[in-house]
Parts: sequence; structure tokens; C-alpha cells
Amino acid sequence: MSNCLSVQPFETEFGRKARIDQTTCNLDESCLDGDCPSFITIETEPRRLEFLWRRLERRARNRTTEPAEASPTAPVLAPAPDVLPDPEPLVRTEACNIRLTGIGGTGVVTVAQLIGTAAMLDGYEVRGLDQIGMSQKAGPVVSDLCLRSGEASFTNRVGEERADALIALDQLVAASPKGLDVVGPQTVIVGSTSATPTGDMVGHPDHPMPSPAVMAERLAALAGSAPQHWADAEAVTTAAFGEAQSANVFVVGMAVQSGALPVSCEHLEEAIRLNGVAVEENLAAFRLGRAHVAEGRSVASLDGSTGPASTGSAAVDGGAGALASLVARRRQELVEFQDETLAQEYAEFVERVATAERKLGQEPGELTEAVARHLYGLMAYKDEYEVARLLTSGEGQDQARRVADELGGRLTYRLHPPLLREWGLDHKIGIPAWAMPGLGLLASGKRLRGTRLDPFGRAEVRRVERQLIGEYRAAIERVIADLDESRIGRAVEIARLPDLVRGYETLKLERAAEFRRRLAESMAAYVEPSPVPASVA
Repeated sequence: MSNCLSVQPFETEFGRKARIDQTTCNLDESCLDGDCPSFITIETEPRRLEFLWRRLERRARNRTTEPAEASPTAPVLAPAPDVLPDPEPLVRTEACNIRLTGIGGTGVVTVAQLIGTAAMLDGYEVRGLDQIGMSQKAGPVVSDLCLRSGEASFTNRVGEERADALIALDQLVAASPKGLDVVGPQTVIVGSTSATPTGDMVGHPDHPMPSPAVMAERLAALAGSAPQHWADAEAVTTAAFGEAQSANVFVVGMAVQSGALPVSCEHLEEAIRLNGVAVEENLAAFRLGRAHVAEGRSVASLDGSTGPASTGSAAVDGGAGALASLVARRRQELVEFQDETLAQEYAEFVERVATAERKLGQEPGELTEAVARHLYGLMAYKDEYEVARLLTSGEGQDQARRVADELGGRLTYRLHPPLLREWGLDHKIGIPAWAMPGLGLLASGKRLRGTRLDPFGRAEVRRVERQLIGEYRAAIERVIADLDESRIGRAVEIARLPDLVRGYETLKLERAAEFRRRLAESMAAYVEPSPVPASVA
């Protein structure tokens, strides 16, 4: 199970998946030895990487001097400082207490140092405290700054309800006790709504990320009427620069322009230059953050859109047409996964559930949709044949080839087949791109799936995957046999239980066991025992 900050869940048509955030990856290559799903690496020469890095720096520098093309989706990347209005401080200027909250590995301490340096250039006496504990990456980090005109502060830590400004580089940490403890009625809050899952959320995908609106309300309950400014900093900076490395500096720009930091813009830009890292891009991000607030785009922008997608019913939201489209898409995917026979079995089973809902006098809704989604998820398990098909499909190849062509690098497929794992292989194997025909041949072997000739089917995880399909179908058959209006809610809960079965190898087996336990408990509660007739005297 991974606790890596760069493994981030995201919502898709087929449920929650995981992807690697390349901008936060520390490139220590420990994942090459990890027991995790397959992926593709691109190897290139160091000189080539240095050339590309310099080209990106030149591109960012040009963006700060050349006018941006008009586009409804592209923001103004680096407005000139003299076209932005001067900030009006909302916090005390003679004595200001600031808390920054963020995630380890994203540069929270560096941002605190930038603000502290700028404050010293402004003439403040600065004391700071970085509370990182054992956190090196993906854990909560808190940095305090106490700015004073004249004598230095007697403490370097912000006390309870004593923060004049809370800079939420990570909203989830800000809405935890590490941020809430210092928030009082006078605290101005500025931050990013970009969703960065905790290690617990990565390891347990059933643990949802609270919506930005919920976390903002939690902070507002303590801050009262004090202003709050929020923006999806990662989305904005990615749209502007192609990556989110400068998201924290963007938030600093927001904080200055909103009046939450009593530090001059000139000295903050000087501090960025003194830091000497990606100077032009960070200057552009800082000015972009200022412009975001000056144009009023960071107020009341919390609609929860950066959180996990809704799990509401497609049948309810989009009617029967949406449900039919959902089933048709998965039916076609099962044809690609195996064949027409399997796809037809899936469609017929979903139709039986829909018929059961119609017998209650209603159109197919949440129950049918839940079965359509989760039966497909169990049937289209990612075995060796399916992984090979996905890796060799056009969609799976195009993006990797584009990146490899730009870098002048070599594609390598990194796999850890369960069969080899059972034989004692404790690391991934690398398959070069020239071996693509071999992967294509493996993908075509899907006709052996589940047969006696299947060389991979004897692995424990494969046996369990096949068993779960039958167990789930049997449970749903029993559910619809006893379905009535009073049980529809419990029936939907049972139909959604396969969402527990996630992960890879050992983790998937553990969750399959949890699914079986929960299914047995839910079915026992669903199927009420028949009343015992009274004995006749």
C-alpha cells in the first residue's frame, strides 16, 4: 500500500482510479521495486533533460514578457506589477501573526522563508517556527511567522485564536486542528482548494475527501465575518505553466493582494529572485495570484467541484437514456475485455434488476445503476491479458509516445506479474518497447481466461476475482427476489458493496475478505426470517 503524495485518486466514468502527479514525484525510483500495478517509464540521457529544462525556463520567461493570446480558458500569465492595484492591508501591520498549513514535500517551509525574507527587507523583526515533526513527504506541515515592527516577538509560535492570517497551502490541513486552533474572529484566510489526498485516503479509497465548501465552512465558523479567498491553485498554475510547481507562490500572491500579508510586493518579488529557483515562473505565478484576487475571481468560488465526483444515480440525474448509455458503454468494454458472450450475460443480468424495479411501479433507478456499475467492475478485472491489452491499445500508447518523442527517450513497461510473484520475484520486470508484439500476443490470449489452459488463472488473486462475480450475482438474485419498496434502500447499499474491492494483489485480497464479511452481514439483515407459526394447543 502506498503512502506516496504523488499517487492521487481521480474520478472517471468507471469509478475512482489512481494516477501519478509528475510535478510532485521525487523520482527516487522506489516504485520500481514496489508491489503495485504496472506502469510505463521513459528513460532519457541527463544532457537531454538539462536541455529540455532550459527550454522550459526560456518558455516561461517568454510568457512573462510576451502578451498572451486571447483565449477563454487561458489566464493572463504574468501581468506587469504596475497594472495591478496596490493591496490594502486587512491585518495588523505593526504586529502580525501568520500560520501556513500544507503538505510535506510541496515547499511549505520554503514559502515561509520567502515571506520571512520579504518581511525582513520591509524592516520587520521576524521569528518563525517550522513544525514538521516526522513528516518528510505527504504529512501535515505547519509554519508560523511572527512579524513585529520594532522589538522582536517574545515567541515564534502563533497561539490559540491569535492568527491574523491563515495561509492554507493545503485546505485539508487548514481545516484540521493544526489550522483551526489558531483561527479567531479576526483571522483572514487565503488558500488553495486543490485536493491533495492524505496517505490514509490513498490507501483507503473509500475514505472520501471533504468538499472545499465543507472545509471552508468549518474555518468560517471560527473566523466569523473575516474575509476568505480561495482558488484551485494547482489547476490555475497548470493551465498557465503546464505544471503546478508554483502553486504555493500563486497562493502567496493571493494573500498579498487580499491584504492578508502586510509585506510589500516589491520585496516579495526580491525574495523570489534571491531564492534563485525557477525565478521567472515563480514571479509570473506570484503576479497571477495577485491578479486573481484583484479581478475578484477568488471569492465565493466553492462549489465542491474539486472534490470526488458525485455517486448519485445517473438514472435519476439523466433519466433512462443516461442509464442505457451507461450500460451500453460497459457492455462494449466487456466485448473488448473478453467477447460478445460475456457482454450479453452482463446486459441480461442488469435487465433482470431493471425488471425488478419496474415491478415496484417505478422506472429503473439507483439499484439498476449500482448493479450496472459494480457488476462490470467485478467482471472486468485487471489480469495479465487485460493489462497487456490496455498497454498496447492506441489510447494507452499515444500519450506515452508523445512524451517519449519530446524527450528523445525510451519506453519501458514495468510489470510485476502475480504468477512470477508467487514464484518469488519481489520486484518489477522491465519490458522494452521493441517487445510490443509480445504484449500484443499476450493480450490476444484472453480466450484462455478462466479455462484449464490459463497459465495465470491459478494464482490466488485470480481465483478470488472469479469467485466474487458469482457471489455478487447470487446475492443480487436474492435481493431482487425479495425486493419491495421498504427494502430498496438496503438493496442499493448491498449493490454498491463491490466498491470495497480495490487495490492490487495482497491489498485486493484483504478488501475482498472485507467485502465478503460485509455482504454476509448485509444479506442477513436484508432477508428477514419467516415468522414461526404459533403452535396449536
